[in-house]
Amino acid sequence: MAFRNCYNFKNRPLRLYTHRFGEELFNNSIEAFCYTEAALATLDSVAPDSLFYIAVTWGDKKTKSRICDLFAYSGINEWPGNPDVSSWIFNEGVLKQENPITCGDTMILLGLEEQYRRSCSDLSTYLSNGPVLPKELLN
Repeated sequence: MAFRNCYNFKNRPLRLYTHRFGEELFNNSIEAFCYTEAALATLDSVAPDSLFYIAVTWGDKKTKSRICDLFAYSGINEWPGNPDVSSWIFNEGVLKQENPITCGDTMILLGLEEQYRRSCSDLSTYLSNGPVLPKELLN
């Protein structure tokens, strides 16, 4: 089981997943929320045209770094369209684009998210509920 929780933010077009790897570096879910909000505040100036975001928090046990993988979706002219996806890593307060961009668990998650998004009638419907994930991924 890769991800512990999934949260839909009410004040932003954002879905947050908390990965189990290194989760102890975040004291609790509220700290993961705040960290993600800080990451998005930084990202807003870099990707102002984004329609919505998917974020994944995790921790690098080796370096004791808290990390948020951010995926910004844009370029949808007509729903559901075929969005452009840009990625950033927020590592201890620094936003950057680098390789590797994410892990395999998150790649599977992003594919399921996109499949679910295309089944929704609009962005609001998509953001109000997430996809049903297989038990191997969530909890």
